Amino acid sequence: MEYVQCLRKSTTNLKDPEIIAISLASDVNADGRIDYEEFMKHFLDMLKMVRVFQELQDRQETMHAESRIIQPSTVLTASK
Repeated sequence: MEYVQCLRKSTTNLKDPEIIAISLASDVNADGRIDYEEFMKHFLDMLKMVRVFQELQDRQETMHAESRIIQPSTVLTASK
């Protein structure tokens, strides 16, 4: 299966169980093949997930940066 070969050759360092899980999830009609429609649906689903993950990371970094800004004033207020 070309899809599995691409995943194995990719730089994602996926392990075989992960590759198998991704392949099975992609083969929506379970015919042992991933056609264009199945691939595109899976690709778009993965793209959405990556974007959500990136958004969460960005928010976490923003919150962490804001907490560093807020923290010194909180310490000063508490020590008065």
